Amino acid sequence: MRVHLRVPPTKKLGNPRGLPIVYSGIRTGITGENHLIYRPAIVENSREIYPSMRTIYKDDDWLNEPQFVPSFDVGEHVYFFFREIHGNVHLLFRVSHLGNLSSS
Repeated sequence: MRVHLRVPPTKKLGNPRGLPIVYSGIRTGITGENHLIYRPAIVENSREIYPSMRTIYKDDDWLNEPQFVPSFDVGEHVYFFFREIHGNVHLLFRVSHLGNLSSS
């Protein structure tokens, strides 16, 4: 059995106080119905100094059933590659996208 792991990038450059943080493209909810790009709260000395951040919950205008593929850390940016459903009620197809997050 072959297992492919996608390790989300750990950002240090560009984050507040230069603290390392993981950015992830994930599915949440009981059935995995919610898709989002997420950054956990930034914690220093056991204190939350910045709250978590994520895309809008259950908003298909942001992410419509995405399939996340690799993500990369480049300078102060995190790039997410993903495919998602696009179209209307008569014609649906998957398109590829590149999402760019600035950590600063």
